[in-house]
Amino acid sequence: MKQPDPSPARWHLTVALLLAGLLAAPSPQAQERRGEPSSEMSFTQARICQDDTDGDAPTGDDEPEPRQVGGDAKEEDSPASPDNPCPPGSVWQDGGCMVVDTTPECPDGTVFRDGEGCVAEEAPVVSPVDVPEGFVYVPPGVFGMGKAETSSSRYYYSRLRLREPDELEHEVTLSRGLLVQATEVTQGQWRDVMGGNPSYFKACGASCPVERINWFEALAFLNRWSERDGLDACYVLEGCAGEPGAGCEEGAVTCEGGFSCQRARFKGLGCRGYRLPTESEWEYMARAGSRTDTPNGDLTLVGENSAPQLDGIAWYGGNSAVSYADGWACEAWDKKSEPSAYCGTHPVGLKYPNGWEVTDALGNVAEWVWDWYDGYSVNPVTDPVGPPSGRWRVVRGGAWNFNAAACRSSFRYRMDPTRRFYFIGLRAVRSAVK
Repeated sequence: MKQPDPSPARWHLTVALLLAGLLAAPSPQAQERRGEPSSEMSFTQARICQDDTDGDAPTGDDEPEPRQVGGDAKEEDSPASPDNPCPPGSVWQDGGCMVVDTTPECPDGTVFRDGEGCVAEEAPVVSPVDVPEGFVYVPPGVFGMGKAETSSSRYYYSRLRLREPDELEHEVTLSRGLLVQATEVTQGQWRDVMGGNPSYFKACGASCPVERINWFEALAFLNRWSERDGLDACYVLEGCAGEPGAGCEEGAVTCEGGFSCQRARFKGLGCRGYRLPTESEWEYMARAGSRTDTPNGDLTLVGENSAPQLDGIAWYGGNSAVSYADGWACEAWDKKSEPSAYCGTHPVGLKYPNGWEVTDALGNVAEWVWDWYDGYSVNPVTDPVGPPSGRWRVVRGGAWNFNAAACRSSFRYRMDPTRRFYFIGLRAVRSAVK
């Protein structure tokens, strides 16, 4: 690309200043890097914008190739000629100062880390069993379940006048790896396994999470899915009545489900079929190694329905605007991160996943887990499955209608297992056992 000639008067003044030793002559590229205007920068910006408008990327003929030494150097602001020395750590190369890569070579099986030197390279996590399509492998491990009080948890429990916090931090060991469904169970999956669609937000579509199901219906779905795929059913359901997914009037946001059982027995963590995660398994897979409110950091509450850490990873009360029929009127919700008249669920898997490639754990719909609700143990525990009995079952995760402070990895709450809500669905897991 030919650069337009500068005006003769300015050129003569520049030459005079150079001869007097009063002015360095940086290249147009160096001017551009420092943010100073140059005719070449202006021309290039105009061309890129035009090309972007036309849908075509700039070509190699238009843009100069970056110069590198050995693939590891990057161009720095440079003097105009080799007569001016380069700064320490760089060398003169092809008309510019190039940073020299000083990273030492490490032996095979090790990697270099700042402040640590050459350390052993971590082996990739490998599942001991085949990972089915739509699932991810989460390895066994030890983690801190629950969380010490934070500003977001104080807000939730005090301002909203709810019960006392129940997120006591304690150590949990999970001795088995887990196959976790990367997304929440969809309306399409429910229809394929059970027939029909119990969801309130049917207009959202087959790729949206199924909701308005009770805890017993979740178990019945998982048993039938296991049987269809030739796996052991993980639950023994006794004294059941009604039809899973039936019993709610059209348009009701909550109801007593048409299906419930007198007893439900879990065959144990060695079962190979589809099942609900335990509460500890759920929090472990949602955290993906993080110790903050979310895998994206602790929440900064800009408003009741606004926290920037959530917007990229969760559909919640601040950003769940929808345009389909039967969206829930949400215009009056306070201090949302995005304006909206109607809110609801969204297709699964559209937000960024956590470190284990699990999506929507803190938003879209909340999720039933296996455990009865009770307070946490103060002592370390291994493979907990919750108390043997209780009144409520635990629900975990955020949802499309939750305020920001409730969308935390440690947040837990309780629900009647026979009731159905338009913000509760499920996620399937399997024990990674041979």
